[in-house]
Amino acid sequence: MFAEPDEPHHRPHFYAYYQNHAAAISIDPIEVIGGSLPQRERRFVEAWADRVTSFTVVAPFTLQTVFNDGKEQVVDFDSVLEGDLYGPLRDEEIFKQVEIDPEVHTLVWPNGADFDPYILHDWPDQLQYMKKLAMSWKTDKVET
Repeated sequence: MFAEPDEPHHRPHFYAYYQNHAAAISIDPIEVIGGSLPQRERRFVEAWADRVTSFTVVAPFTLQTVFNDGKEQVVDFDSVLEGDLYGPLRDEEIFKQVEIDPEVHTLVWPNGADFDPYILHDWPDQLQYMKKLAMSWKTDKVET
């Protein structure tokens, strides 16, 4: 970022380019403050910038998450806790050890499990995709 000489500077922002489109995107809140992008590409930029700001455990395997754009989402993880990475989170004591990673601003657990903030932000739209993945994690177990 840089300041324009002798001009008031916009709030902190970055630039996004797509083909012959360009937009200035403010950092907090994430929004277009100049220029334009096609809707699909604008959503990709917004998703890239999704961040979890807080959460509350509201039920077994369920978190109320709050995002930097003010959106709140109840995420019930029960149907996707499968496989070597996510399966251990079925232990409620391990599940409750969830934290927000200070670098990537998403939910993380001590065993390394995490979820993309974009997936969490749009959980109802992503749930079927996540359930399909979870089924593959369940069947990918290595027999010893």
